Amino acid sequence: MIEILVVVGILGIIATMGSNMFFSILKGSAKTQILNQIKQNGDYALEVIERTIRGAATVVVTVDGDFLTVTNLGGDNIIFSCEEIGGERKIASGGASLIGETVKVAGNCQDVFGVTPGIEGARPTVVQIDFKLTQVADTPRPEERAEMDFRTSVTLRNY
Repeated sequence: MIEILVVVGILGIIATMGSNMFFSILKGSAKTQILNQIKQNGDYALEVIERTIRGAATVVVTVDGDFLTVTNLGGDNIIFSCEEIGGERKIASGGASLIGETVKVAGNCQDVFGVTPGIEGARPTVVQIDFKLTQVADTPRPEERAEMDFRTSVTLRNY
């Protein structure tokens, strides 16, 4: 009888530890999945903006830094912005969001874009891009919350 109680007790301890490990792995997996979504969206938005800026003729940023107007070599204006679309703050180009529906800009949109003017023939114009993304769904569980900073500087090729 004592042997059976000892075996049942040990099996109970092992089952408890196993279930705790299982749920811990699931929590880590959920956070990793959210971080991957945020990273993919932020990297895509940065790449689109960077590619456009590198081939630009001129770049202008509004005073509060939430709009960036890029004039390409053909003379067309491309406007990038941090604006509210569908109730969430998004990085957009021409009113179309560059990030998915599951991700939003964390905080405010001020100072997302900045420009350091260049000197013709001496130094190119440098554009700074700085924003933070988080998932749209607000959850009280910390293992399901994630945010990531995206920051880069891009120089114009044509100066």
